[in-house]
Amino acid sequence: MLRKILFNMHWLIGISVGVVLALMGITGAILVFEDEILSVLNGRPAYVTAGTQRLSADQLLVTAQMTQPEKPVSALVFYADPQHAVKAEFGRQSRGRPTQEDGNLWINPYTGDIKPAYAPRGQEFMATVQDLHRELLLGAGGDHQENRQQHDERSGEHRFSLGKLLTSIAVLCLLIMAVTGLYLRWPRRKASEWRTWLKIHWKLKGYAFNYNLHAVVGTVVFIGYLLSAHSGLMMSEMGWYKNAVNALANVDPRRREDDRAVAINNTPYQLAMLWNAFQREVPDYAVATFQLAGSTPQELKINYLLSEPVTKKGGRHTSTIVLNAESGAVVSHDRFNDKTAMQKVVERNFDLHSGGYFGILGRVFMLLTSLMMPVLLVTGWSQYVARRKQKKQRAAALKAAQQS
Repeated sequence: MLRKILFNMHWLIGISVGVVLALMGITGAILVFEDEILSVLNGRPAYVTAGTQRLSADQLLVTAQMTQPEKPVSALVFYADPQHAVKAEFGRQSRGRPTQEDGNLWINPYTGDIKPAYAPRGQEFMATVQDLHRELLLGAGGDHQENRQQHDERSGEHRFSLGKLLTSIAVLCLLIMAVTGLYLRWPRRKASEWRTWLKIHWKLKGYAFNYNLHAVVGTVVFIGYLLSAHSGLMMSEMGWYKNAVNALANVDPRRREDDRAVAINNTPYQLAMLWNAFQREVPDYAVATFQLAGSTPQELKINYLLSEPVTKKGGRHTSTIVLNAESGAVVSHDRFNDKTAMQKVVERNFDLHSGGYFGILGRVFMLLTSLMMPVLLVTGWSQYVARRKQKKQRAAALKAAQQS
């Protein structure tokens, strides 16, 4: 009885949201290597030839501000790699990849030369793919969407999105399908043999082949879909799920307030002194972001990573240090490595979703599992159509037998 209920639940979800999941799988596969694709199309404007004498942090701030005097600099991002340019961010960022209107710049830390921190080739395509993946192109779209989102961030209001609600439901369905699929897939004998789980019988035809291929592919991608569904739900409209996980991991969501939602701070910090203080406290940093907009006149907040980010956002494996603006003394230091294992997983949710949590192999695995979504859709639909056809044939045969 239970098996029949789960079977009906599995195929019903598959034929109702399978197309949405396949679309999310294809777009997700593209986004896994978004940075690499844009780098191929646009080169590497963030890298420079290393010199002998670097400009001071104050000089870099003045250089950035002179390019756009009407916009205050909200953050300066420094990299330990001597060949990496310094990034200047202006105003509040919209979520996702920066747009041309944001005006962000790469600054050569040796010469002061500047380049736009924007990838012109392929940028609009990637933005469309991202919107398709997250909201099925049902968001407001264009500048109106960004402006409304910024208003929502300032006011603390939640912007309802039909597209995001639909993708959130689809992700929840993915989790249900993965669990029910494993139960239905579990063999009644020889469960300990790998061939029972992973062997594709290429000589089979029709329904039998589709069933076998569907079962084997579903087995291979099971872990990937569990991770995708969990991390996707953490970023979805299903607030109850995120709240439950945060409570279980003892993570306070209020501490994760986005710095972009804080009003611009025009305090003239002594950046050279604060930079030296930071380097004394964290000599092994990889990336350090001076949050000029997210700090107070008395204190400067610096987010940093101890290892190079694997993905474009670097996940959330971020440590935070707050320095006294006048003396450079450490006011507080929240180290990522001091968090519990579960808190680290929660804060690196984006890396978990893209596979970057497990390095390049994890990203390749997520790419392949995402591309398998259309395969599962086609084989699942083929089985459904075949069963419907067999059912009609049996009904017709029974009716003919009763009339004869």
